[in-house]
Amino acid sequence: MLARLWRERDGAIGAVAAGAVAMMVAAGALAVDGSHLHVEQNKLQTTVDEVALAAAQRLASDPEAARRQARLLARLSFGLDDEDDLDAFAAVTFGRWDPEQRTFSEGEGATGAVEVTARTDVPMFFAAMLGFKSIALEARAVARAAAVDSTCLLVLDPAAPRALRLDSNARVTAPDCAVVVNSSDGRAIEARSNSVVRAAAIRVAGGVDGPARHFDPQPLTGSAPLADPLAKRAAPPVHVCSYTNRRVEDITTVLQRGVYCGGLVIEGNARVTLQHGVYVMKDGPFRLDSSPRVTGEGVGFFVTGSNAVIDFDSDSVVDLTAPEGGPLAGIVFFEDRAAPVLRTHRLNSNPAGRLEGAIHLSRGRLSLDINSTIAAASAYTNVLVRQLDLNSSAELVLNASHADSAVPRTLHPLGSRQLIRSMIDAVTIV
Repeated sequence: MLARLWRERDGAIGAVAAGAVAMMVAAGALAVDGSHLHVEQNKLQTTVDEVALAAAQRLASDPEAARRQARLLARLSFGLDDEDDLDAFAAVTFGRWDPEQRTFSEGEGATGAVEVTARTDVPMFFAAMLGFKSIALEARAVARAAAVDSTCLLVLDPAAPRALRLDSNARVTAPDCAVVVNSSDGRAIEARSNSVVRAAAIRVAGGVDGPARHFDPQPLTGSAPLADPLAKRAAPPVHVCSYTNRRVEDITTVLQRGVYCGGLVIEGNARVTLQHGVYVMKDGPFRLDSSPRVTGEGVGFFVTGSNAVIDFDSDSVVDLTAPEGGPLAGIVFFEDRAAPVLRTHRLNSNPAGRLEGAIHLSRGRLSLDINSTIAAASAYTNVLVRQLDLNSSAELVLNASHADSAVPRTLHPLGSRQLIRSMIDAVTIV
């Protein structure tokens, strides 16, 4: 009797063991199929995102071209032979995006947003043994054409890594205008250590290096570079020296426009008012040292020759607006186009509340390395530099309230596209 019970128990254990092995094999098989589905879903989602963004780029200017481009890109991306195949597999729909309700609605003649949906059947490997021969995946993306009033930061270097570099809690804040970086390098923008680039749009010819949370919105990589809009602006004339090695220290005074040979140094506790006009810094810096305060309405600075840089120390305070007319109309700082490449200019004033107009340093690197906010009190500020470097919690605030300033603008409207919604609508078993 005992022997028979023992044999029956052995049989039960064998059956349980066999069932357990079968379940383990099935679980492993399903895991393989699940991983395959995840890869295919990501590929599908990436494709609809790209198609939606491509259509949105031309949506505002040429809706018909946007439709043609979206359908062509969708057909090529999905490997389809003709339009009929596309209609059976994917849909490209134009309409309107409601930002408050966060809903897309199709509309006749609407050109504000595009919705791309796609569906594909993915064959299964191991799940087919359980009766699931294929699984249908669906993906959806909505993108809109956003009107950006202007570009306010243009980094001109065509190829350098870290052409725009932020570190140590630095920030670029441009809520109503675009940030554009022309460098084609894969790390054209680098953002590290809690730094943030926040703008109405971020475009870069190359790529970015830094976590996604450091960019708002996500940069549009692979964008066409922008030409320097001031490339043909003539430099102001440089006459004979009005002043030589001019230095102002610990006094309150008014300075006149002219050619400052050897540069201009304002230091100590000086309180200086600049009369309107063009100030030429020839063969020397425009330097603010220690803790001076400098103000000027309708002033522009042209730096030319050896050692001609902008160099503002950390305790200086500046308040400057560009001229409304003349050779430097709309420009606060203008660098000679014959200057050495990547000569460093420093704006470390604390604060530089108002720098209204354009900062044009097409050959130089602009460095902000101060725990301070730069240009926040300006109605608008345009920055055009070869490279830009921010550190030490520096924040460059680029406003775009051109209507509130008499200073003429130098950078103009830029079309933008924004991916609003990218999501999986459904995963169904067929």
